[in-house]
This record gives sequence, structure tokens and C-alpha cells, in this order.
Amino acid sequence: MGKPVTPKGVLRPVDVAVAGAALGVTVPARVRTAADVEVVHWPWVAAEAIGWLRVSANRAVADIATQDDPVQRWWAAVRAVLRA
Repeated sequence: MGKPVTPKGVLRPVDVAVAGAALGVTVPARVRTAADVEVVHWPWVAAEAIGWLRVSANRAVADIATQDDPVQRWWAAVRAVLRA
């Protein structure tokens, strides 16, 4: 269940192209780490910050947001992206 991730909790480089296609964005053909591809990494970080994505040691699983206030979710996402 979920998607495999690297020890740093990001998508594996081999999965970045699929994620880019799902987001409707173009990604480089060669990727060192998903964290280098901002158009994929920033939504990942935002989704994790607001509880839509739960990342364990080796998998990422979609989850239900725990915060009800959309403004708080938005601020949490913005803060996480700015730290990324």
C-alpha cells in the first residue's frame, strides 16, 4: 500500500516522471532526487504538512487531513514549502 520512498522520505527518482505526469508538469529526464524537482517536491511537502500524505520510513500513503480549518492547512503548506 502506498508508494515507496527514499530514506529521506521523498519519492524515488524512478517515480518522479509518473508523479510529474499526474500533476501535469514536465520533469527532467534524469533526476538525482525528487527534492531537486520543485514542481513535484513542493506539492509533496505541502500535502505532507497538511496531513494529506503520511510518510513512514519507506512508504508514503494518502491520508485524511487532520486540521479542519482550511486557512490553517494553507498556512501549514506554505510554511512547509518555504522550508523545503
